[in-house]
Amino acid sequence: MTASRGTSNHPVGEVRHGQLITTYGPGAMVDLPDRSVVVGGLNLWHYSRDDDSCFIDERRLIAKLRNLLNVGTLQLKRPPSEDDNYAQKFRSSSGIRSPQFPLWFVAQPKEPIYHDEAGKRFRTRPLIHQDRLVDEKYPWKDPGGKIQKLDVVPVRFVQCCANGHLSDIDWDRFAHEGARSRCQEDLWLDEAGAGNDFNEIYVRCPQCGKRQALASTKGENGASLLGSCRGHRPWLGNFSDEAGECTDPNTKKPRYNRLLVRSASNAYFPEMVGAISIPEAEDSLRQHLITHLSFFEKVDDESDLKAALKFMPEKVAARLRDRELGDVMAVLSAVRGSNSDSRSEKQPPLKLQEIKALYAPAGALGSPAPESTFHAEIMPLTGKPSWFSERFDRVLKVH
Repeated sequence: MTASRGTSNHPVGEVRHGQLITTYGPGAMVDLPDRSVVVGGLNLWHYSRDDDSCFIDERRLIAKLRNLLNVGTLQLKRPPSEDDNYAQKFRSSSGIRSPQFPLWFVAQPKEPIYHDEAGKRFRTRPLIHQDRLVDEKYPWKDPGGKIQKLDVVPVRFVQCCANGHLSDIDWDRFAHEGARSRCQEDLWLDEAGAGNDFNEIYVRCPQCGKRQALASTKGENGASLLGSCRGHRPWLGNFSDEAGECTDPNTKKPRYNRLLVRSASNAYFPEMVGAISIPEAEDSLRQHLITHLSFFEKVDDESDLKAALKFMPEKVAARLRDRELGDVMAVLSAVRGSNSDSRSEKQPPLKLQEIKALYAPAGALGSPAPESTFHAEIMPLTGKPSWFSERFDRVLKVH
């Protein structure tokens, strides 16, 4: 995982592939060792050039997803992987660009600073925007006039809406009761107790003296403090806000932001669709196209295919020259999951397809080879007790 800030390919964190489809999928907020990011969307997933091993050929799952998403063409890819060679990681273009989020930080004074309000003592720290940082440090002038470069940590609180949008809180507006101000001084975050009670956490403007508790975001008053949603989607990168006003699809009224704790268990929920990977009969042409799919990115019809064959590497073109162009295009469309693949239309339920695929083989399915990911075989019933044979006519052993 690489951060989108700057131009370096230096990986700043790693997650397992299984985590990318569960806990840390696109749009999830992740705390890395030295920064906080939001996992980039699919438009920020980058693969090594000519890496065709990333394609996943699962006809049944592709057909189901096409129907669910109502799209004409769909391809499945595994998440990008960093190179196994450590030195190559810093030169590789593969990885997931993850924008830094949030962009507001809390400075960490070397000695505790306290603020007294209404007879109660609060531990207080500067709340600053990324634009105020210098070399990722906050230059703070202490009471003695000396400049200290303070470490910073991402603020714990962000805002979201019921439509799934995510953004930084406008802390200046929040501190000034939902209104714009002309105050120029940095805000401060006041905390009492253990810092878990929103009634004891305040955002304070030292210039005008206004102060707002996080607890005030609850109820009707919270809508005016956090404002209406503007459709921010930071996981898609810059200029990714949804066009138009964010509204409730039922009432057509504007959606208002809600306070969200970044580390809360309800901050992110993945939506997963899965299928049992059951191999079908070997199709050498289909397998050849999948293995070299990057060479067919701009092939849309038979004339494109005929022209492309002249410039493809010999190892790719040799196995296609004795094939009818129409047959190759039909298989290519099936691999892409496009509308021309009639097998993707009006498919029965996925579970029923899986049961039929497991029940169909007369002998074995898959391969017993060590590198195979699936192998199923019918076990002989000879020698079994009569009560077993009367109740079961077939046993399929799946490895």
